[in-house]
Amino acid sequence: PHHRLTLDGLRNTFETAKANGKVVKALLITNPHNPLGTCIQREELEAAIDFANEVGIHLISDEIYAESVYMEDADFISVAQICKERGTKCADNIHVVYGFSKDFAAS
Repeated sequence: PHHRLTLDGLRNTFETAKANGKVVKALLITNPHNPLGTCIQREELEAAIDFANEVGIHLISDEIYAESVYMEDADFISVAQICKERGTKCADNIHVVYGFSKDFAAS
């Protein structure tokens, strides 16, 4: 089953990690998922962006398979696109990883 990202879930996990002496520096997401090709929904991406900004950590969005979505009902949206639509640039703590090789079989 696909687990959904929520602000409450992210906050709870973050606080649990801190309570256990862990230092959280980043949230890494893979969108779309490999090998399933499922895409993270817009609301989940917005929650991840808001959470990273709220607690001051990095958000790293691995979008290496952005053009490799084969499910009809899967709509890929980039974290960068959401930032642009919000009228803000991706902050210094928001990073998008993309590469040419996966989508164009150049690896």
